[in-house]
Amino acid sequence: MRTFCRLCDALSGQFAENGIRRSDTILFRTSNFVVLPAIGPLVAGHAMIVSRKHVPSLAGMDLEAIREYADLTRMLRSLPLIKDGILEAEHGGTTDDNGGGCIAHTHVNILPGLGNLVDLFTPILPLITTLQEISEIRAVKEPYIFLCAESKSGSAFLARGLPSQFIRRTLAAHLGLTGWDWRTVPNPDVIEKTINLWESALANA
Repeated sequence: MRTFCRLCDALSGQFAENGIRRSDTILFRTSNFVVLPAIGPLVAGHAMIVSRKHVPSLAGMDLEAIREYADLTRMLRSLPLIKDGILEAEHGGTTDDNGGGCIAHTHVNILPGLGNLVDLFTPILPLITTLQEISEIRAVKEPYIFLCAESKSGSAFLARGLPSQFIRRTLAAHLGLTGWDWRTVPNPDVIEKTINLWESALANA
């Protein structure tokens, strides 16, 4: 019997645990990824790029898939209704160490309007490497936090031993939000706003 993964079930349509939820709405599809609204979104538009395959992080994906990811994020950033800069944020693990990530399945948070926070982790975590191209993430062999904004090169920070939802905790503290835990504060109203925003933005993509 396989280990339960909520993202795998959302993508397969099995919905083994809690049934269909609005947060399982697939907003966009490519060969290797889907875009889903985040549960407990921190801001309207907070979504996730989720791998179709059960892989622990972007760093564990093949080169073709990562190039597809780069094309997808480039397209999302170009949408007229998505403005003020997207922050990409991933808590990536390895097959042996999730580094505190709450779900061991590739999911990169995309947060419209928060691109200016791309340097937020610089004084907090050790830098592993600066990425000129996202494909360089494949060289990272330890748990990491990846941050990227359109105007900045991506950065991978060491994430060994961090608490679950560390990205959310840190962003919420900076934004003055208390409801960072997606398990206890799902924010269904903001999920609806997120779905409406991305469906409108992606209508002609």
